[in-house]
Amino acid sequence: DESGDLLIREMFDFIYGVDSTLTVDLNENHTIFFDGGLDGATVRHAETKLSNNLSPGIWEVGLDIEAVDYSVTSDRLVGYLQVFEPDQEVRVYELVGGESTQTKSEVRLMDGQKLKITGVRQVQFKPNEK
Repeated sequence: DESGDLLIREMFDFIYGVDSTLTVDLNENHTIFFDGGLDGATVRHAETKLSNNLSPGIWEVGLDIEAVDYSVTSDRLVGYLQVFEPDQEVRVYELVGGESTQTKSEVRLMDGQKLKITGVRQVQFKPNEK
């Protein structure tokens, strides 16, 4: 970012990392670094739409996903969901996926929070029944 802080780091790899995409909110003060082993990379505009399945990246509650209570699961061995909000400690959820073992976390999302997803191909957010 404009302060030189690393906002997100992800490994592109079909076995241990992200398949092919990373979604983030960029501005003219951000710098993108690609390091090692890539034959090429493309940066393009992504349309904003509400979804309950989010890929690696940084997302905003209310813009990319609805603000409700969810059960959260993943498709990969180990990944992370981080929930950011102003003046609060970051909440970190370790997501373990797979056929034999899979975690399910409960999370309450509120408008304006930011979500950072890393290490998984996709996180599924299932709205909790009322």
